[in-house]
Amino acid sequence: MIDAADLIAMPVSNRSEAEAFIARLHALDLGHHFDDGAIECLFGNGRVSLDHAILIENKVADCYAAWEASGADLRDDCPIGHLLKLMGVNA
Repeated sequence: MIDAADLIAMPVSNRSEAEAFIARLHALDLGHHFDDGAIECLFGNGRVSLDHAILIENKVADCYAAWEASGADLRDDCPIGHLLKLMGVNA
């Protein structure tokens, strides 16, 4: 099980911080499909504790809010697309 405390402590109040959070999520090998959620994908597979999964889900929601606040059209430019780029997948 991965200790995600440093990930959870990261601020996510703007797009730059959201991108940094997603990059750290990827670096810790905790990337997951955000629609399925961290509880199902990360806790359900024994990757993080339930408490950390809940906090990761909240941070992902903050990422979407920061992305939207930056003026991004979430249909074409969104947090999961950023994760896929980090993973080397063409979104």
